[in-house]
Amino acid sequence: MRVAARFLTAGLVVGWLAACGDGALAPAEVAGQYTATTFTIQLNGVTTELLARGASVNLQLKADGTTTGRLIMPAVSGVQLNPVDHDLAGTYLLSDDVIRLSQTADTSYLDDAFFTADPPELRAFITIADATRSGSVTLILTRQ
Repeated sequence: MRVAARFLTAGLVVGWLAACGDGALAPAEVAGQYTATTFTIQLNGVTTELLARGASVNLQLKADGTTTGRLIMPAVSGVQLNPVDHDLAGTYLLSDDVIRLSQTADTSYLDDAFFTADPPELRAFITIADATRSGSVTLILTRQ
């Protein structure tokens, strides 16, 4: 079963808090190179630290609203049966300090993912719920 292939795009409930105070961020304020500093998946009560297993996420947000980067994840028993190497080329929308990614590749894990923008971090917390599994994914990207 390809849990990871759909864990960021199907059956998601995304929670985020909009920043208060000085107003919304502009694309130039979130632009930069980001690397995953936290990447965990909790499925049916079992938490897997994906970075410790060799996963990585490198994402560049450009001020013009485009993205480049890569998501790499090895085969991880109970999570992903096959290794993954996905191109993160695409675009992003920034609204109320929330970034929504839209990747060019139909199979991208981060397509339609939402991140709270709190420079120097982007944070995503995704709930997984379907007939056979429940849990969550936590992904924190830190600007380099």
